[in-house]
Amino acid sequence: LPGKLPNCSTTALSAVNPSIAYTNPSLPTSAYPNPSSGQVRIAYELPSGVSSGDLILTTEDGREVKRYRVTSAFSDLLIDAGDLPSGSYFYHLVTEKGESQAQRVVMAK
Repeated sequence: LPGKLPNCSTTALSAVNPSIAYTNPSLPTSAYPNPSSGQVRIAYELPSGVSSGDLILTTEDGREVKRYRVTSAFSDLLIDAGDLPSGSYFYHLVTEKGESQAQRVVMAK
C-alpha cells in the first residue's frame, strides 16, 4: 500500500535486502515420520555459504510455537512432539539468504 511510515526515512528503507523477504524454494526440508506420534525428524539443507538459520514451527493460523537454531554441522533436527497438542503444524527454514516454503507436519497422539 502506498504511504509513509512514521519516523522512518527512505534511506533506512533502501537498506533492506529484498531477497530475504521472499520465499526461497531451493532450501529443501522434509519431515518424517509424518504424521508423527512422538518424535519427528526434520531434514534440512542450508544454502551454500550459510552456516546457520532458524527452523520455525507454527500453528495453522501462523502463530509461532517453537524456534530452533540450526547449523551446517548437522543436516536434520529431531523434535520431541510430546509437549505439543495433536494437530497440524507448519515448519520452514529461515536463513540470511531467504526462507523455505512452509511444509505441513501432523502430530497425532
